[in-house]
Amino acid sequence: MINYNETKEACPICRQRGMFLRHLPAIYIIRELKRFFSVAEIPPLDICDYSLFVCSACSLEFAVPPVPGSKAFYDWITAKTGYYSASRWEYQTVVDKISTFDAGLLLDVGCGDGEFLSFVGGLLDIKAIGIDLTQSSVDKCKKKGIEAHCMDIATYMNTAATSRLPDRFDFIVAFHSLEHMAYPLRFIESLKQLLTRNGLLFLSTPYSPVSYEYSFYAPLNNPPHHLTRWNRSSYIKLAETVNMKIDFLMPVAESPFKRAFQSMRIGVRGYNSTIKELPFLIVAHPLVTFKEMYLQLSRERFNGKVLPDIIMAQLSF
Repeated sequence: MINYNETKEACPICRQRGMFLRHLPAIYIIRELKRFFSVAEIPPLDICDYSLFVCSACSLEFAVPPVPGSKAFYDWITAKTGYYSASRWEYQTVVDKISTFDAGLLLDVGCGDGEFLSFVGGLLDIKAIGIDLTQSSVDKCKKKGIEAHCMDIATYMNTAATSRLPDRFDFIVAFHSLEHMAYPLRFIESLKQLLTRNGLLFLSTPYSPVSYEYSFYAPLNNPPHHLTRWNRSSYIKLAETVNMKIDFLMPVAESPFKRAFQSMRIGVRGYNSTIKELPFLIVAHPLVTFKEMYLQLSRERFNGKVLPDIIMAQLSF
């Protein structure tokens, strides 16, 4: 049997030694997915056993083996109501940033069903293209009149080299895509090659640990859904490794009361629970309520402010 504490798994960003955090057997992941979505059964999703490590140098948490979710997994999970957000904080933030530039080319990596591309197209005179690995999501984009292609970034680069697809972009966005990548450094280096010299690259991920996973396991912020878990330190090391400048953009964190109650709602009752269940949860689980409040009040801070559940990095040359 492997002694995980003695293994020397290297960080996928800085190649420093990773320290073992926990083992995640497939049977446990499946059980937690059932609990999270409040379903009795789920179809075969081809999930393997994972282990979670944390880098001793940059604090990136990463899954071993770095095996992304299968097609069956993503077909199942992307069909869940609310999986693709109709609106994200990042959308307006990025539009505000790029609206000061002359019209240019934008690439949305992991575009989903095209919500951001629709949003930016309605506000700016800009040519935008999306790529995504889920065919059903690309089909939804096309129905909206959005140019989208079902391919990964490597395939896009190879295709652009021999076709009329653009091979340079003024703006590249990858909202909640980086954490899904088996090889995040390779992914960022590819995006860097597609960026014009004065271009901007925007990356957003959950800020781990997210506020609702202090007391409860969050299956959607762990493998096979998320293969890496990010924070300020790991982003700084990423920018340093690819020799790019970095600026952080973050929303204001929600109040500790709202974070605590959201954690209780999701952790105790599941993803599909509603705010109306909170009075019952508080009465039924008073100790959990006090514990969650304490944990939320102790959440990491930066410049005196509590860090939110989302972090966005702006990278440039």
